[in-house]
Amino acid sequence: MSGMSFGVTGLVALVIDDDANVRLFARAALETIGFEVVEADTGKSGLEVLVELRPDVILLDVMMPGISGYDVCAELRASHEFDNIPIIMMTGLDDLESITRAYDAGATDFLTKPVNWELTKHRVRYAIRSSIAFRSLADAQRTARIGSWESTTDQDMLNCSEQTYRILGVPRSEQPSLHGMLANVKEPDRDLVENARQAALEDGTPYEIEYAIGNLDGSEGFIHECGKPIGTKTGRRVVGTVQDITQRRGFEKRITFMAYHDSLTGLPNRLLFKERLAQRLSAAKRHDRRFAVMSFDLDGFKRVNDTFGHAVGDRLLQAVADRVRNCLRTEADLTGENHDTNTLSRSGGDEFAILLSEISAPEDAAHVAEQILDSLKQPYSFDRFMLRITPSIGITVYPSDGTTVETLLKNADLALYAAKRQGSDNYRFFDNELRARARSRMALEGELERALERGDLHLDYQPIFDPVDGRISTVEALIRWQTEALGQVSPEELISTAEQSGLILPIGEWVLRTACAQFSEWLQLPHPPARLAVNVSAVQMHQQGFVQRVTAILDEIEFAPDKLEIELTESILMDDVDANERTFEQMRAFGMSVAIDDFGTGYSSLSYLRRIRPDVLKIDRSFVPDIEKDPESRTIIRAIIAMAHGLGVRVTAEGVESAVQFDFLRSSGCDAIQGFLLARPGAGADIGALIESTPRAIRMLTGRSAA
Repeated sequence: MSGMSFGVTGLVALVIDDDANVRLFARAALETIGFEVVEADTGKSGLEVLVELRPDVILLDVMMPGISGYDVCAELRASHEFDNIPIIMMTGLDDLESITRAYDAGATDFLTKPVNWELTKHRVRYAIRSSIAFRSLADAQRTARIGSWESTTDQDMLNCSEQTYRILGVPRSEQPSLHGMLANVKEPDRDLVENARQAALEDGTPYEIEYAIGNLDGSEGFIHECGKPIGTKTGRRVVGTVQDITQRRGFEKRITFMAYHDSLTGLPNRLLFKERLAQRLSAAKRHDRRFAVMSFDLDGFKRVNDTFGHAVGDRLLQAVADRVRNCLRTEADLTGENHDTNTLSRSGGDEFAILLSEISAPEDAAHVAEQILDSLKQPYSFDRFMLRITPSIGITVYPSDGTTVETLLKNADLALYAAKRQGSDNYRFFDNELRARARSRMALEGELERALERGDLHLDYQPIFDPVDGRISTVEALIRWQTEALGQVSPEELISTAEQSGLILPIGEWVLRTACAQFSEWLQLPHPPARLAVNVSAVQMHQQGFVQRVTAILDEIEFAPDKLEIELTESILMDDVDANERTFEQMRAFGMSVAIDDFGTGYSSLSYLRRIRPDVLKIDRSFVPDIEKDPESRTIIRAIIAMAHGLGVRVTAEGVESAVQFDFLRSSGCDAIQGFLLARPGAGADIGALIESTPRAIRMLTGRSAA
C-alpha cells in the first residue's frame, strides 16, 4: 500500500467488502455527502490500509474470505488506536446472535443487506457526530477525576471526592456514610448496592455493579460502581469508584431498540414479533387461552412507489401503521384490555403482522379485521397527492390453526395469499381447505427434495427458429418432474413449490449446469444454435450476488457467457426497477442476453423497458391462437414487434401451432418462432438430431409460405 496518499481536507471513509457492487454503491452514496472513499476487498488488505490511513468511519462486511469482519473489528478495537472510529458492520444475517456478535466485536452500528443506501448516509452522519462527541467526552474524562470513595476503619464513615457527590447527586456532608450515599439509589437496586458493600466490608468480597439513581429533574441515571476490600476483617476498609454511565446506557438502549424495531415506523420488527408470539404461546398453553395472529399487506403498494416515488410510499406506510395502531387501541378500550397486550409489527416492505393476545372466539379477530379494512380504505392525503389503498388480511387462531410460532405465521401467510386470490380489500381465516393445501404442499416439498437428491428431475429442450432461414437460433431448457405417486407435476407447481421451500437455488444451479453441458455437445454439430435459454425465477434473480454466482458456474464448466440467455417473466420487471436495471447491466457486462417471457400479460410500462432494455421480448402464447380470427390480437402483436424493434430488441413468438400463425408472424417481422408447429420439447439427443436436419426440414414450410 506504499505510495498511497489520502485527502485531508474532508472526511474519509474506508469500505471493506469482497463484493465489488457493494463497494461501488457505498462509494456513490458516501461521495454525495462529502466523503473521500477508500476501498479494500479483503479484511487483510483493509488492515494494511489502516497502517497509513486513519479514516473517520469504517464500513465493514461480516462475511469475507480469509479474515472475517468480526475478526477485523476485534483486532481494531484491541489495539485501542482506533477506539473512537465508528465501525458500521454490513451483514446479510438478521438473527440476534449475529447482531450481538457484531457488537461484542466492537461494532458501532450494523446494516442488514441489501443495504438501504439513502438511510445509510444518515446513519453514517449520526455515527460521525457520535464519534466526535465520544472524543470530546474522553478528553474531558482525562482531566476530570472519576468519583472515588474510601470507608474508614469504623466501616460507616466515608472519605468522598467531589466527583462522587456530583455523580450520585447527593449533598456534601460533613460526616458522609455508606447509608447516606444511598439516598438517590432507586428500588430495587438499593438492596443490591447495600448487600455488595456489606459483603466487601464483612467478608472481603470485591464487587462491580451497576444500578439506577433518580436525578433531581426526575430523569433516571445509571452508575457503575467498583469496590475493593483492603486489610483484614478487624481493620478492613473498602476503596471504591463510581462512574456515570447514563450516556452509555442510552446508547445501549438505542442499539437494542434498533435491533428490535423497524426504523421507518418505529413498530416492532419480525424478530421482536416472533419473541412476543413465543411468549404469548407459552402463556396460552399454561392457561388454556386463545389468541389470533393476523398477517396483512397492501394491495398494489408497489404501484404507489413506482408512480409517486419511495418518499410517498414511506409516508403511506407510516400512516397505515398509525391507523392500525388506533384500531387496536379502540378495540382494547372497548374490551377493557391493556393497550400493550396486542402487538403490531412491520416485517418489511408493505408486510405487517398483528398479535391479538387474547380472544374469546374467532369472531373477535374478524371484528378487528373489519375495523382495519374500513380504516385503511379511507383516502390518504400527502401534499398534492390523494391516495386510496386497501389491505388483504390472513388470520390464524391458536390452538386450532397451529401450536408453534412458525406454523402460526406460515398459516397466517397462506390465509393472506388466499385472501388476495379472492380479490382485494378482504380477509380470510386459515381453514380446512387451506390446511389440506398446506399439507399437500408440504408433501410435495418433501417429494421434491428427495427428487433432487435422487436425480429424478430431468430437462426437455424446445428449439426456437429463425423464420427466414429456418435455422434453430436458440434452444430453451425446460425442467420436468415425473413422480410415481403424483404423476407429472406441472412446471408452474414445481417452481412454486421450489421457491417456497428454498429448493429453487440448488435446482436452478442444477438446471444451469445440466443445460450448459448438453448445449456444449450441440456446439460440435455442423449447424449449432447460437444461444441456450435458461429460465430464472424472481427468487433466484433477487438473491444477493446472483450474477456473480452464475458467472462462477460458467467459469467452472468453461461455458461462454455470450451463449447464455437468461429468461425472466414479465412480472419480475415490476419488483424493483432500480435493482433490475443494475442486474441487467451486470449480465450484459459479462456478455449474457436477457429475455422477457410472457410479455403482454403483466403491467410493464414502456419506461421500464426503455431503462432495462432486454435483448429479447417473448410474446405470450395467449395472443398467438387469436391471430387467425381476431384483428385486435394481430394489431397488438404488430405493435409489440414495432415497439421492440424501435428499442433495438428482438421478438420471439411462443405457442405457434399453425401455418397461418407462422405466415403472419414472419410477415410482421417477428425475429424468432417457437411452438409445436415446428418442434415439440424433447430430450437432448432428439433435439440434437433435429439441429442437424433443421435447415432442410424447415425449408418446406418456409418455401410453402413464401409461395
